[in-house]
Amino acid sequence: MRQAFDASALIQAWLDVEQALARAEAEMGLIPVAAADRIEREAVADLYDLDEIAASQHPLVPLVRALAECSLERAEAAGGRRVTDPVPIDSGINDGGAAVYLRDPDGYTIELFQAPP
Repeated sequence: MRQAFDASALIQAWLDVEQALARAEAEMGLIPVAAADRIEREAVADLYDLDEIAASQHPLVPLVRALAECSLERAEAAGGRRVTDPVPIDSGINDGGAAVYLRDPDGYTIELFQAPP
């Protein structure tokens, strides 16, 4: 019973939800199947620093940060081009967050925003 509620199991459950969502989005044509495949490969709790996640105020925060970095890498692998490197936000209500701007292959500018912890 204890294993069902340990940190690794909890994080894996969150990643399982992300994986199921990606698969459903791919089936609906909202994201490429290749993106869902990559999310599936990366949705393994053992790939993340569980000590860092457990030490945070809420364990979902560093997991979201790790997934955001993967999202940036996926966007670049799909043909996106960074307009900026990730920029930490150090003032206002989003203090502690970060933003990065990308240009997609069609020329659209996309902002990836990471909310503060």
